[in-house]
Amino acid sequence: MPASETTNITNVKLKPTWSVTSIFMAMLLIATSAGRYAHAEQPQGDEAKIAGLIQQLGENLFKGREIAQAELLKIGSPIRKQVEDAAQNSDNAEIVARCKAILVELDKREYAEKLKPLTKNFLWKTKIPGPIDYGKITPFENGVCCFSGKSLIMLDAKTGKVTWKTEKIGRSYLGLGMSGNAVILLGGSKGLEKINAKTGKDEQVPKPLSFAHGTLMEVVDGKVFGPVYQRSHSKWMYKALDLDAGKELWCIDPPKGFNGRPLFARGGMLYTTLRTGKGKEATMELIAMDPASGKPTWTFSRQGSHDGFYDIAANTDAVFCRRGNSGTILNAIDRQSGKLIWELKLDMKGAANYDVEGFMSTGAMPLLDGKLCITVFNRLFCINTKTGKECWHSDIKGIALPLGIEPDDDIAFSQAAMMKNPDGSATAYIASINGLYAYDINTGKQLWTLPVTGMSPTRPVIENGVIYFSNTQAATNLYESGLTFLHAYRIPVIIKPER
Repeated sequence: MPASETTNITNVKLKPTWSVTSIFMAMLLIATSAGRYAHAEQPQGDEAKIAGLIQQLGENLFKGREIAQAELLKIGSPIRKQVEDAAQNSDNAEIVARCKAILVELDKREYAEKLKPLTKNFLWKTKIPGPIDYGKITPFENGVCCFSGKSLIMLDAKTGKVTWKTEKIGRSYLGLGMSGNAVILLGGSKGLEKINAKTGKDEQVPKPLSFAHGTLMEVVDGKVFGPVYQRSHSKWMYKALDLDAGKELWCIDPPKGFNGRPLFARGGMLYTTLRTGKGKEATMELIAMDPASGKPTWTFSRQGSHDGFYDIAANTDAVFCRRGNSGTILNAIDRQSGKLIWELKLDMKGAANYDVEGFMSTGAMPLLDGKLCITVFNRLFCINTKTGKECWHSDIKGIALPLGIEPDDDIAFSQAAMMKNPDGSATAYIASINGLYAYDINTGKQLWTLPVTGMSPTRPVIENGVIYFSNTQAATNLYESGLTFLHAYRIPVIIKPER
């Protein structure tokens, strides 16, 4: 038999026979295989396949439900319409619950894609020992300084790496400032301390300054201003200290009724606040002081206010301060005479009500180009400083839904930071519990939102086009504290409004 007519299989010679039946079966096999391949090559978003997987979400076996959910998420966006219909109309509670969970995950993924142009601007994210105390991040030349936990930390502004860290254990530090090449601390067990900003090493403090033991302070041009508890006399005093010369500039008795409130250095003047009396008989005072001598120049008073003055800001013409419960009353006071220029009751109608008695968004109110920004709860106001009229207000919400949190649950713990842009416009940046927001100062439009959950009360700080802020993630169990991170974010130059 010719070799061409045989097939050798394990040394057994077989003569191929091709019957009609054999040919039919072969064609059927080829057709079946082709059908399988054709089915595999169909789009994953095939409606029938999606419908089958949705029904599988409600089957008895847990593993089967998990596999179906994973397969649906693998398909992605094409499943949305059918999953939404099932979430609304299915009689199976398990299918409804899993469809809702799938939709939340789809929202997160799609939102992450939308945010990619913004998130690429993150320069670094550094874990720090704990929440930033006293709401203060202090930029310094090529570094960023903050108090975190019991540590004073300096980070490299470009990389976020810790340059140095020094433990400060003992009484809480209530003052942090920068002067020349030094970090100034006030309120520790040593009183006033001076630390080299580049090395983190303690520097010698002149003897006349070493006794200083006080509360919140202001450091301006190498001078420290603040209330100091002088142990030798067992009383509070207002002091001004020259760090470079190592001497005390002046020391005066505070006003009657003083209880350790800080001094604010604003616009070349010092200001302090005072509250005397109780209830309707209480008197609130804002006192202006000459920084050269510490002597009061004028006093502005209001009676019957529920609470004192807060968040002082100033320009060359006026001093602006908030008062009342939650700081919803704004006063503008003539800087020279101390007389009232205008008073504004902030419109809180329709704002989120968190029922937090006396809640205050901390930090100084930012002031730029005749506009003053104020944050109360979840509402951001922009006020014309000349007229006292509201330019606009905006409720902080809009990014929380993809994270599974209702938008109205947002709230801002700190005042905004403002920056003038290269094109002459200005932007306000506000940190809430759910992220960082940017607003156009002229129009009040929300320019962009950056979701960073667990934002801390620390006010954002802007330096050289970079915004620094911190967040604390929730603890995973009762025996752990949350993780705190400090972020550096390059502010986008070209911004398109979201709404």
